[in-house]
Amino acid sequence: MREEVAKLDGVSLFLVRRNEEILKDVSFSLSEGELIVIRGPTGSGKSLLLKSIAGSNLQGIKVRGKIKTIHEKIRVPQDPSSLLLTPSVRTLLSFHDFEKASRLLEYFGKEELLHRKTYHLSYGEKKIITLLHALTSSSKLLLLDEPFSGLDSRRRETLKWIIDEERKRGRSFIIVDHTASPFENGKILYISTAEKRITRQKRKHRRELPPLRNSKNGRELLKINKITVKVDGKEILKNLSFTLNEGELKFISGENGTGKTTLLHAISGWGKNAEGEINYRGKKWKKKDRKKKTFFLSQTPESSFFSLNMDYMSRRSGIPEEKIERSSLEKLKGIPSIYWSYGEKVKFNLLLADSSEAEIIMIDETFSSLDYKSLLFLYQNLNRWLNENRGIIITTPETGTSFEGVNLDR
Repeated sequence: MREEVAKLDGVSLFLVRRNEEILKDVSFSLSEGELIVIRGPTGSGKSLLLKSIAGSNLQGIKVRGKIKTIHEKIRVPQDPSSLLLTPSVRTLLSFHDFEKASRLLEYFGKEELLHRKTYHLSYGEKKIITLLHALTSSSKLLLLDEPFSGLDSRRRETLKWIIDEERKRGRSFIIVDHTASPFENGKILYISTAEKRITRQKRKHRRELPPLRNSKNGRELLKINKITVKVDGKEILKNLSFTLNEGELKFISGENGTGKTTLLHAISGWGKNAEGEINYRGKKWKKKDRKKKTFFLSQTPESSFFSLNMDYMSRRSGIPEEKIERSSLEKLKGIPSIYWSYGEKVKFNLLLADSSEAEIIMIDETFSSLDYKSLLFLYQNLNRWLNENRGIIITTPETGTSFEGVNLDR
């Protein structure tokens, strides 16, 4: 008989400041080798529930009900940066079973990361390292928050296979996931925002997103000429060249670690080791001139925030009240941004970008972490920016896109 490793009995989460119920009466149990996938719309409380199970200190959140776990548990958050506790990848993976970590890195095709610094890794590479740090621990219960977001298709399949193999050895998983990754014999729990409780997941009709009205007929906005970037002595980008016109959307695709984010850093002026030339409207573009003309929505969306308070950021950025209401973010007023969901942070970033003077908007792969309504909101903004003759660059680990772009795998 398999041992029960976790049990929730009537768990409810309350926002103390407003005395508002976020989730109510959540009950389920988990045995050795079992997996539970928690799904639901942006802001429905998935990550907060995972933090509650992990025993995290949630300031401003009150937890009622019983949470019982009989084994040591490890939570891997959606943003991997907080778990990169050492500057060296080798040192971090030596905390537990280094031989296993090295073997799993080979499965991911990323064994060269053992010689890298953690602060030079791409978002997807950081994700892989923090997941391996957890997978090589002795913990029997792993709590993974959006583990597939930011990974290319090859690495997603590898991670799914590793999780299935770990389950055969008796390890249990609770996973928050938007990607609908299939697992063998996994339970799916769906959070309804209307009922604020776990419900049965209903089969939904396929919902289409609006077509993106891309244009290449505008004047040249940006020209990248033979950009080369070295990180840890390795050429991440080499002699890369392309142009971006007014009203044009360009995808930058490639597997994890091919330099997509590095390219956006170079364009925005954040990159320190970039060689080559970047021209803006036919003239050489100095780093000090790029701030007002670019907006960079990174994979850690809170990096664009300059306050924890939405009202303050909205006033300073000139975001009209009606736009906040249309984006369904008015419920976050008075709630510090540290408690917002990832999708809510992305949506507020879109409002910041929309109200900025930026002519070039860069979005570093956020699609796999968004629900349908958030994706629809993103697409609506993209089409409006294209109509305003702004240029848009979006990075993605997926190469199957209907738009021309730059594939860094080649």
